[in-house]
Amino acid sequence: MFSLACRKDRMSSGELYGKWQLREVYQDPGDGSGKYELAKGDAKYLTFTREGVVSGDAIPGYVRFKILDGQRVALYIDDKTKPIEVGYKVDSHRLTLTPPCIEGCGFKFIRL
Repeated sequence: MFSLACRKDRMSSGELYGKWQLREVYQDPGDGSGKYELAKGDAKYLTFTREGVVSGDAIPGYVRFKILDGQRVALYIDDKTKPIEVGYKVDSHRLTLTPPCIEGCGFKFIRL
């Protein structure tokens, strides 16, 4: 016999929505030698709400978002500027964001 309990304040492990803490950053100098490294400095966060609001200091400047499909999200800085499309992957309680970068870049987060 088992019991199943759920909490309304917990998000599903496969959802983008919720609060995330930046853990690793990827930057490639253009020669393919880049790798993910632990984020340095003070902890940085990113929050996605069900209402389409994005906030936090991990990727500053964006105020809203729209999920385009299971692999892409549009991030908006305001209502007048064209959004950027960012690749995303949610795996268990981890989020990887891959913005469009010439040399390659990315961010890895853990769900709080």
